[in-house]
Amino acid sequence: MVEKKQPLEQRAEKQPKSFWTMRNIILVIAGVAVLIGGAIGIAVAANPPAEEPSDVVEELPEALDPNAALDSETDVQQDSETQTTQESLTNDRIDAELLQSIDSYTYTDETLADEYGKAIVATVGDHELTNGLLQVFYWAQVGYFINSYGEYASYLGFDASVSPAEQSYGEGMTWEQYFLEMALDEYLQYCVLYDEATKRGIEPTEEVKAGLATLAEDLEAYAVEGGFTSAEDYLYQTFGPGVTREDYAEYYELYETAKLYSKELRNSIELSDQEVELFYEVNASSYEQEGVYKINRNVVNVRHILIEPEKDIDTDEDLEPDSSSERAWAAAEQAANDTYERWKQNPTEANFATVATDTTYDTQSAENGGLYEGIYPGQMNSSEFESWCFDETRQPGDHEIIRSEYGYHIMYFVSEGDYMYWYSVAENDCIDKNFDAKMDDLLAKYPMEPNYSNIHMYDVLAAKAARAAQ
Repeated sequence: MVEKKQPLEQRAEKQPKSFWTMRNIILVIAGVAVLIGGAIGIAVAANPPAEEPSDVVEELPEALDPNAALDSETDVQQDSETQTTQESLTNDRIDAELLQSIDSYTYTDETLADEYGKAIVATVGDHELTNGLLQVFYWAQVGYFINSYGEYASYLGFDASVSPAEQSYGEGMTWEQYFLEMALDEYLQYCVLYDEATKRGIEPTEEVKAGLATLAEDLEAYAVEGGFTSAEDYLYQTFGPGVTREDYAEYYELYETAKLYSKELRNSIELSDQEVELFYEVNASSYEQEGVYKINRNVVNVRHILIEPEKDIDTDEDLEPDSSSERAWAAAEQAANDTYERWKQNPTEANFATVATDTTYDTQSAENGGLYEGIYPGQMNSSEFESWCFDETRQPGDHEIIRSEYGYHIMYFVSEGDYMYWYSVAENDCIDKNFDAKMDDLLAKYPMEPNYSNIHMYDVLAAKAARAAQ
């Protein structure tokens, strides 16, 4: 079947997405505990490979996504062994040498939870980060990582059945230290954007304020609905003992307020066409390696119905047909013509979608009525398919049968988009770069003062494994 070429990584904009209601945040946050449990055999069905959304959590909500509202300058490294000793992952905002001077921050004695939870582990201006609140940030990072990578996390060197403190992320750093650095840096960014929003009189929406006002009651109700015995049970199983409703409320308020200013900051970046074009030119070799070529054609939206010829020739003598004879191609052509004539009895786009769903061999587009949206030059694995789509004379409603190496395509041109793919990618990347620079300027004004000796992370993974073994 016709296929898109290997897709680029998702280029998520470094800005807040749509607002999540308190109900959605609590219910989906609860899935972090299930996801972590699934990774160690408690609820395996809740933690499939990254490509298949979890039945429990389809997508980690922004409020627990450490990269959603704020820009993160680091990604999970593909090769942890390339990390050098004492190297900071967050552009020196967090002192990696001091962070790594303590081998393990993990504890298991729950009698110490209340004492540890109230301890101040860092300050940012007037903000005080308690150990309890840090656990929310920390386990959010772990949950986000597991949710994002699923079973593929092991290829990056992370084993969810082993304490993060006992696993090497890279030379001189454990996975616990890695997640802690990410959590501390995220807290720093939240505080900075929160304070900047406050200075400008930017406040959360009335809906968010209402959610904060009723958080205690809502958290209790939604925790029970999510399968926990109480709000405290939810907080305990998800983030560990010592985490209070007040910690969760502070996290939520910080996030929502920071999100508002993050969005305003990003939206303030305006670029000229010349700036975007220059940015592409400077990075052209990298873009071209990713298949993003500077072709001044807008993206297009098309539908197609693919009729593949039967494979009836065994060319490699493995007793399995792997090629199609002329007879098979002739039969496919006849089937395509018959399907085409069937559609032309009611030649509308809606009917085309219906016929495509019923007959197309292209499983990627069948459920969408044969629709491919936002196709850009060079994206598809068929030159004939693309040549038809990007014909200079192409108009909405055009239709035709064409042949490619995959079979016969009954084509229907839906529309032309209003942007060029290369421009859109370069513009977004350039905005990201400018946003990063603005964030760096702000962060330089708000140093964090950590007290690493006060940091104690309860091992939620070990606790879940122990309960599962009982």
